[in-house]
Amino acid sequence: MDEREAKFLIYFPSAEPEPDRDWLLDVRLYSEQFFADHSSMLLNELGIPKMALRTYIRKRQSFFANKQRIAGLKKWVTENEDELSLDRKMMAVVVKADSASLSDILLGLLREYAAYIEDESLGQPLWSQLSKFDLETSLWAYLSEGLVIQSKSQPSQTSC
Repeated sequence: MDEREAKFLIYFPSAEPEPDRDWLLDVRLYSEQFFADHSSMLLNELGIPKMALRTYIRKRQSFFANKQRIAGLKKWVTENEDELSLDRKMMAVVVKADSASLSDILLGLLREYAAYIEDESLGQPLWSQLSKFDLETSLWAYLSEGLVIQSKSQPSQTSC
């Protein structure tokens, strides 16, 4: 190549070849990969460099269909996110919590439930949204991790 300072985009229409058959391996090792699919663009917009999360982002596409939710999530996202931390932050966005802590997420859900008890016509849209965005399982996992429920057969550890 005569243009040593120029930038190039190399397009691969198929899967990457095995390293011993890849005549562009040295180029791919020193350069960064670029993905142009919607999930990759969204990760770039959020400032998350982990392209391994593209499949996860595709699974949560219904959450990302709304610009307000994306903007709400952007406030809390760091470049070190993983699936679990993103789920927690998405739950916080849905319930309009002050943080992605379990207590703040529960407080948002309990506020809605209290209003529902007062007036059942209000429904429970937050829970419906968690379900719609496939975040229920993550919420239950967060609850089981965050709350220790003692069995009734265990003696109390209070002292007199």
